[in-house]
Amino acid sequence: MHNIKIKKTIKEDCKLFYELRNNLQNRKFSLNSKYIKFNEHEEWFKKNLKNSYYFTCLFNKQKIGYVRGDELNDTIFVSIAMNKTLFLYV
Repeated sequence: MHNIKIKKTIKEDCKLFYELRNNLQNRKFSLNSKYIKFNEHEEWFKKNLKNSYYFTCLFNKQKIGYVRGDELNDTIFVSIAMNKTLFLYV
């Protein structure tokens, strides 16, 4: 059995979200596929963390990705990003 868990995202997960968001493979599937600078990401992350549904994915206690839900009107848009290198071992 695999030990995969999700936890509520905290501010210390900002770098993980940034790295996964800017990963070229993940950007191909993003609505905005442009590279984002860390200071822009950090500002966005702080603003959105408290208003949305953000979860960090772990495998054997190692962070491997995130599941993110952003509300717009009566809809929640779901984004999933994984570290391909780490996720291959799951």
